[in-house]
Amino acid sequence: MTTLFFITFCISCTVTLFTLDYARKRLIDIPVLRSSHTIPTPRGGGLGIVVATLISTLSMYIAGQLNASTAFPVLIGGTALACVGFIDDHRQLSVISRLIVQCSAASILVALSLPPFSSILMFIPCLFCAVWLFNLSNFMDGIDGLATCEAITVCLGIILIAVVHGSTVPCLAVITIAASAGFLIFNLPPARIFMGDVGSVFLGAIYALFLFNPPNGVSTASVLILLAVFITDSTITLVVRIKNKARWTQPHRSHAYQHLAQRTSHGFATTAISAINIFWLTPLAVFATHIPHLSIPLTLLAYIPIVICVRQLNAGYANDTIHQNKVLMNEGRNQLK
Repeated sequence: MTTLFFITFCISCTVTLFTLDYARKRLIDIPVLRSSHTIPTPRGGGLGIVVATLISTLSMYIAGQLNASTAFPVLIGGTALACVGFIDDHRQLSVISRLIVQCSAASILVALSLPPFSSILMFIPCLFCAVWLFNLSNFMDGIDGLATCEAITVCLGIILIAVVHGSTVPCLAVITIAASAGFLIFNLPPARIFMGDVGSVFLGAIYALFLFNPPNGVSTASVLILLAVFITDSTITLVVRIKNKARWTQPHRSHAYQHLAQRTSHGFATTAISAINIFWLTPLAVFATHIPHLSIPLTLLAYIPIVICVRQLNAGYANDTIHQNKVLMNEGRNQLK
């Protein structure tokens, strides 16, 4: 596993370095009002994660260390998603175009993950969840280092659960950590290059695969717990924006993590969320696998405090909306007086 980690890490670093040189000329993310960054920055660096993960996954499959149900969704579905993401980083694709590819990739992933002859009633909800994971991973890639640290901490949690259970270390988790770590060198605050859709949507496919086809010794509930911050923030933000009739398909910076970064810094927000993953969610995820009959209460215990924090950070509301609401509340109090 050490050799696998080192080779994957080196591939990721190398590809990211070449991508950085390319992106400086063709893929510059210019800050706008809704951006969380203030200086023009290259994007598309997630290509390093994609290439390193695909090469290592194929190598492990050929060597017999990964089975087809794990390798094929990454090699086929992940590649399709990464290609669309790479194109989208260059020029904005239509929502329909992205959804067609995402649904196709999700179909492959879900079909290979579910038991044979599973009911259509099981397939459709899983398909919807997979597509949502692809997108929420992209939505949560809005500040320096966050999406990369999420991938690393989630996969560390999966490895810990498997080891505690007495199972072998999951190859795909090791590959994902190494590929993400190679990119993180360039993505730590202040980021030299952004991940872009090519990497963030690809990581969403990895999360979906872990959720529907967890490694030996890891339960679905545990993976759901490890992803609690990303799932909660993105879902609540989307629901609030739809409820408020905002243009929810347009870029924005109203996620809870973005509000936290604006109040503090990118580094603080990324570190805080990583700490939550490691010190709060990972222990609960370990217990959820080893005490299966308590998996539902443990999942609720994981999510409830995060839901409260996300709501307290005004997820779904833009800064100007928050300010306007405070003004209206103050005016109301003054009238009552």
